[in-house]
Amino acid sequence: MHKIANFNLTLSPIRGLFVALLVVFTSLFYTSCLEEDVFSPPSQDLSFSVDTLRFDTVFTSLGSATRSVRVINNSSENISLASIKFASNDFSKFRMNVDGLPGEQFQNIEIRANDSLYIFVEVTIDPDEPLSSSPFIIDDAILIEGGSVTQRIVLEAWGQNANYIPNRFNAGNLVRLTCNNEQLLWNDSKPYVIYGILFIDSCNIVIPAGTQIYVHGGLANFEGVIANDGALFFQKGGILTTEGTQENPVVFQGDRLEQSFSEVSGQWTGIRLLANSKGHSLNHTIIKNSVIGVRADSAASITINKSQIYNTSNAAVIGIHADISIENSLLYSNGSSSLFFGYGGNYDIVHTTLANYGNQESAVVMDNFQCLNSDCDAIDLNNLNATFTNCIISGSGDDEILYIDATQGDNPDAFNIKFNNCLVKIDELEGDPLFESVCQDCIPIMQGDSIFIERFEDDYHLHPSSPAQNVGLYISSVSDDLDNVIRDPNAPDLGCFESI
Repeated sequence: MHKIANFNLTLSPIRGLFVALLVVFTSLFYTSCLEEDVFSPPSQDLSFSVDTLRFDTVFTSLGSATRSVRVINNSSENISLASIKFASNDFSKFRMNVDGLPGEQFQNIEIRANDSLYIFVEVTIDPDEPLSSSPFIIDDAILIEGGSVTQRIVLEAWGQNANYIPNRFNAGNLVRLTCNNEQLLWNDSKPYVIYGILFIDSCNIVIPAGTQIYVHGGLANFEGVIANDGALFFQKGGILTTEGTQENPVVFQGDRLEQSFSEVSGQWTGIRLLANSKGHSLNHTIIKNSVIGVRADSAASITINKSQIYNTSNAAVIGIHADISIENSLLYSNGSSSLFFGYGGNYDIVHTTLANYGNQESAVVMDNFQCLNSDCDAIDLNNLNATFTNCIISGSGDDEILYIDATQGDNPDAFNIKFNNCLVKIDELEGDPLFESVCQDCIPIMQGDSIFIERFEDDYHLHPSSPAQNVGLYISSVSDDLDNVIRDPNAPDLGCFESI
């Protein structure tokens, strides 16, 4: 049998005093450590070794790359970050590792005073995947949240082999492209990706049939001004010529090609023709998902033929004291007007369908003046000449035509507009003496009229009972329609499509 021994511990007075002092000392030391290890939200911005992680290789085969960034706590205090995560949350193409721990989101990350941590980021690219899975430009950001401040580290990678104009590092920058009045042919079989804002000067850019132009948009900081990125600006001497066909149109669109972005407007800025930029020609061209389609400034000129401009967050075509001709074209799903002609100019619109549904702006807005001050009690006039022939002007509003003549009819030369054989949706304009005098053989759209096959599916071919059938004027120079269907020489249909 084993017995459990009983021990009695008796301390001498001196030894007891030593133990008591040791306990007090240990307690003070432990309390001091606790005070030293207090972590609080940062009171100032963190520093980063870089503000952008670029995976700067165009991948032509399956591959991956890793980059790192150092997050630095320059303060004399321990800090705790609320979170480190991707801006795209669970949909990022990137993978992250924070100080050796992999994950997509991290919380309560501690950094001691005057210390730092490393974030490693990896991306794997398969350029053989469809563009919706591996697009041209893959971007995201790491959000670092601490206290009331959120900082970001930009991530950029390139997933497809393409012609990047001017290069792959131009987001948020302005670049001038010139070729000494020569022709620049964009005829490479690889797509073209516009990255940043491109100013074209003294250069005729010719784009053959089937060429795809992708523009990387978003918001950018231009010397302290936040504005839309991704645009083509043509200066005097810069010329744009597209040579699309019905089977192989030239296409301008944003570079977000996921299915969820297919009908999202405002992804890139658009095409702008600056003052005195002349001689532009768009043929069988599609412009979509931009802020505007085309804007022509003072004395600029462009011809648009057999083209489509849609899913814009603003107007499809803007002319400011410009010269614009549009034939056999379709403008629809625009955030404001289909056509806005301001401060006069010369405009000729033939066999064009303006389907301005989904907003309450008028499809056509025109005026012949510009305000010289904020109250607009001082104006500058410029003559307006606009003719619409064999067009369909329809939309969600009551009046799809809005015009303002600053002379109020006192100067006929200052406001010269004509609507010839057009199908128009009007309400308050019906019976207006001025409108009746300028709308020759116009056909008002009546309640219940079936104009298009299915506008809710963006099919703007004519319905079998459409009032736009067989009521047009034959124009020999417009002998076929947007689909290359031959028009009836005796009684063509209105709009961009001839019925079959």
